Amino acid sequence: MLGVRGEPLREAPMTDSNTDAKARATNARRFPPPWQVEQTPGGFKVLDASGQALAYVYARETPNEANIAGVLTFDEARRIAANVAKLPELLNCRVRGRETPPPGLPSPGARAHWGSTCVI
Repeated sequence: MLGVRGEPLREAPMTDSNTDAKARATNARRFPPPWQVEQTPGGFKVLDASGQALAYVYARETPNEANIAGVLTFDEARRIAANVAKLPELLNCRVRGRETPPPGLPSPGARAHWGSTCVI
């Protein structure tokens, strides 16, 4: 890979300070919960607790406009954005050792399937 001046990039040797810096950078890139949904003029965006935009879901007002543009309706986009915002909550249940599904899963089938799909 080449740098700004066309010179080959050199990696710094691995030292304790470099390792610590990489660990801090990795932790800084985490997306803290809770995640929230915010409506925008063209759809919705999912934000983490620090305000970082994680996902954009685009939409149109009517089904006809959505079909023409090849995007979702506002109702479809809202539901998808809301489900994306629930991901940290669903994944943290298993990480913390909770073996039962969270109370918000919609159907008995989803609740039965939860244990096999919600593992990090």
